[in-house]
Amino acid sequence: MRARMRIDERVTVATIMMTALFGSPADAAAPPIRAQIDLLELRSGPGGAHLALESTFSAGSNLHQFAVKVDGGSDSRVAFDCLQFQGLWMPQVAAGTALALGVRHDQGAAGELSYAVAGVETEFTPWLAGEHYFYLSRHGDLTGGAKLVVRWPLGDRLVLEPRIQFGWSEGSVPSQRLARGLTDAQASFRLRHPIGKNAEFYIGLIHKRLIGGTYSLARAAGEPAVSTRAVTGFGLSF
Repeated sequence: MRARMRIDERVTVATIMMTALFGSPADAAAPPIRAQIDLLELRSGPGGAHLALESTFSAGSNLHQFAVKVDGGSDSRVAFDCLQFQGLWMPQVAAGTALALGVRHDQGAAGELSYAVAGVETEFTPWLAGEHYFYLSRHGDLTGGAKLVVRWPLGDRLVLEPRIQFGWSEGSVPSQRLARGLTDAQASFRLRHPIGKNAEFYIGLIHKRLIGGTYSLARAAGEPAVSTRAVTGFGLSF
């Protein structure tokens, strides 16, 4: 209960911060402000359903952006048991490519942990985007992840969105049950349908598999190492 109250307090603080940042009166010189909830979904499958969230709030020009990323969810139930906040400066270094430098803070029932963040996000083509991030924890553990996202229009009203992503760890991290090397792989697809101008509904499928030593650690702890789930969710942008 105490952990849940601390998470709720963190959400409240984040909401106030984002309201202060993005809710001030606009003027002609103010940089454009954008908000995108890319994933807000229910993942259903063996072991029950759980939630997942990926969102970005940004302000600035195409050359210099400041972003707040808020991700979260649960691996076991329909709740937000863990939340991840990132504050990033994202200067554009080439057409369609931006660096990302900043900090990350994780909040969950298992405790809190902060990281320094460095990464790159790029749009290879209008239908293919990718990113790769590095995270250095305050304990000195280096981890990271890469993701590719494809968006293929299917007629005028549907978009097929396959995704693939990998996680890795430079060394073993016993507190997170991570072994050295590739730690997990995830493949998914979502079929998105717009609802009005700024929203969309989607359905899809997601498959996640732990890899190598991380797989062995999960099995030894009696935790699932492979899962396949149906997803249903919404996306919003404004």
